[in-house]
Amino acid sequence: MKKTSTGLITFVVVLLAIGGLVQLIFTFVFLGKASELESYANSLRVSDFGGIEALRDSVKESVLSSARSLRQSAYICLVSSIITFLTACAFGEIVRNFKLLCENDEVLKTEISNEINKETYKIVRREINESLSDKSHEDTEELFRIGLNYFKSSNESERGKSFTYFEMAAFKGHAKAMYNLAACYINGYGAEKSIPKALVWLEKADNHGVMQAKELIDKIHSGQIS
Repeated sequence: MKKTSTGLITFVVVLLAIGGLVQLIFTFVFLGKASELESYANSLRVSDFGGIEALRDSVKESVLSSARSLRQSAYICLVSSIITFLTACAFGEIVRNFKLLCENDEVLKTEISNEINKETYKIVRREINESLSDKSHEDTEELFRIGLNYFKSSNESERGKSFTYFEMAAFKGHAKAMYNLAACYINGYGAEKSIPKALVWLEKADNHGVMQAKELIDKIHSGQIS
């Protein structure tokens, strides 16, 4: 919506600028024609009208009247072009301010999003640490194996089932389950997509010696994964 509004105002500015330029061109055209008519009127001779001076004067006055009308039109075009250019400048300033407003709005949204992610990360990390301290380490390999079988499925619904098994194994301290659970959070398999939660589990997997975890952590921090 913002891009459409900016584009529309920019289009209006361009049209106004073109209109002002056309009016300025007509100003010079009318002034040139007026000068030509005035020169022609002044060059008229009585002899050109069979010695009838009254006829010469009548024609001369008619030509000069046309020249005056052209000059008036030229001045009107000049004033109109100035007004049009000023209007274009005003609209241009509106476009500039609108773009700045949009840019500031995006920056503010990014800052708010980053703050939310930081707080979510802290909360999730605390909850996971508390949960890990209360879990035993029985049957973790079996849970991981079942989760891995679901995770490798080509069916998206089946792949989502891996989340539950990875989560149970991860809470029991299984390093690779932590890594795969993070992958589920990144891709939204079996749970709502959450980069902060994925980052917590990746750090835990990295601390447990899963080498691939560090690579994903770097990609998240660099913005390649979002």
